[in-house]
Amino acid sequence: MLNPGTTRGPASSLDDLRYSRQLLASIDGRGLDQAKISAGRVALIGAGTLGSNYAEGAAATGVGSIDIFDFDTVGPETRGRSIAFVPDDDGRPKAVALADRVRQLNPDVEARGIVANALLLGGATWEAYDVLVLATDNVLTRLNLSSLALQLPRGPQAVLEAGLAGFDWSVQVMGPGTHCYRCSFLDSAAVNVSRSCNGVALDVGGAVLPTTLPAAFSAVGIMIQETLLALSGSAPVFLGREVRASMTTAELSVLRINPRPSCKDHIKWREEDVFRLPFEPTHSVGQIREHCARELRLPVRDLTLAAPHRLLKTVTCFACGATVDARGYVDGYVASVCRECGEVVGSVNTCRCGAPAPPPPLRPFQRLKCPACGQLDPNGFDIEASTILQDDDVTVERSGIPAGEVLGIYAGDIKAHLILEGGSWTEHSWG
Repeated sequence: MLNPGTTRGPASSLDDLRYSRQLLASIDGRGLDQAKISAGRVALIGAGTLGSNYAEGAAATGVGSIDIFDFDTVGPETRGRSIAFVPDDDGRPKAVALADRVRQLNPDVEARGIVANALLLGGATWEAYDVLVLATDNVLTRLNLSSLALQLPRGPQAVLEAGLAGFDWSVQVMGPGTHCYRCSFLDSAAVNVSRSCNGVALDVGGAVLPTTLPAAFSAVGIMIQETLLALSGSAPVFLGREVRASMTTAELSVLRINPRPSCKDHIKWREEDVFRLPFEPTHSVGQIREHCARELRLPVRDLTLAAPHRLLKTVTCFACGATVDARGYVDGYVASVCRECGEVVGSVNTCRCGAPAPPPPLRPFQRLKCPACGQLDPNGFDIEASTILQDDDVTVERSGIPAGEVLGIYAGDIKAHLILEGGSWTEHSWG
């Protein structure tokens, strides 16, 4: 599980001068607490148009630490939508380049670029943060992470979600007791519709959506304000609301979003319904089931463990018919980071500093190769997968479960949650 970055202590006299103007501001008599802001922890999902500009604002205002999650790379089209990147960044992972930029702007800010798909990380990862910022254009990521953040008993105090569509933008602020991202859709079926960043239904046929800097700057201003208030211990102004603006029609609206009664994704789990189990990657699924059975005082045979995503078991090659054991692989991208110099290694065997590349913390399914015919295309396999942990003799690591994952425990009418704390095999992936 991700170990949160260290945050610095109380503001110095130099800090008092640096942040003096923002500390003069107040909202309804509520001022900002720079000491708390400088100790605050932010997780930023997405380092594109919104995320990169947000990160610069967070650095300037003295946020204590910011972890940036993204697995894309910088290109000319990225620099046209952000002022954070320069031509020398082309080809570099966005998360790593943006973390460098944050440290350049404010050396006192702890910034880490994490080259990974946030959906593949253990769900309890988000307990390490005070604010979670969803600046990704992936609807599934917003749905899953906003729900997890609100459900975890020790989750963030605020979840910010924002999106762009041309010169239009939206920002919504969620927190304990408010709606979740799913509640913001008019009906549950709408989440399957192709949508723009700000939730507007589109029929784009896979086309690239327009995004502009003017819209990003406007949205980021609200996002930074809400972050500073949340870190200061005050309620964000737009908590439980969504701000929508069209810069082409000069329209702005603030919508209160009530939690949908039929939606359970925003309901915080009770601490007594969450088991936290220190473990090692070598622990077997059977050992974990036995532990849960003892805690619940139930026979092991009556207990089922379920993962929040599908676990690959076998794949069969369409080309030659060979079947490959795929346990431990994941359907996504997680890069390695060199232990010697911190550079992202990717798929090469040796870092450019000369050190041998460490293995990726989780093995992406895209790297799976048929041993019989050499087929690499994942579309060329028939997949056997399940969300149920069925093989008691298989280790947690071999099952494809990351450290910090949140598993479901089911036994008759009983439903509880298990957080796997500890496990060191993913720690080398954090740069």
